[in-house]
Amino acid sequence: MKRVILSAPGFTLLEILVAVTILAVSFTAIFHLYGGTLRNIERGEHYARAAVLGGEKLEELLSNSPFPPMNEQGIFPDNPDYSFKTTIEEYQEAVGRKDKNIPRDAAERIALYRLAVKVEWKDGTASKELVLNTLKAVVEPNQ
Repeated sequence: MKRVILSAPGFTLLEILVAVTILAVSFTAIFHLYGGTLRNIERGEHYARAAVLGGEKLEELLSNSPFPPMNEQGIFPDNPDYSFKTTIEEYQEAVGRKDKNIPRDAAERIALYRLAVKVEWKDGTASKELVLNTLKAVVEPNQ
């Protein structure tokens, strides 16, 4: 009597189809994560560039003297995709010295100013912004 062997070594067509399907789903998920990572890196680069540009503009404002309240807007010359708006305003009422030995007309005023730099750029179709704020105390002669 002859023996018939029904199973041969190797994979069946169904096993190969299942393996290919699993690989396809895995690669799709990996490529999707990779694309999201690239978008996050680009977004981070935009925010970092905006922070550097805004910090430079803020330093420029802090070094100006005299220090009047003002508003300014424009585009960064080296980075035309980024625009800025600056605001300098008195933060609180200026105060004089409280020392009673100093005559009132000779006392100096200390004014506190709020400086704000808003950096804006386009990220695809959406507009993004980063706002940097600081305070500066200015000693002014009493008028």
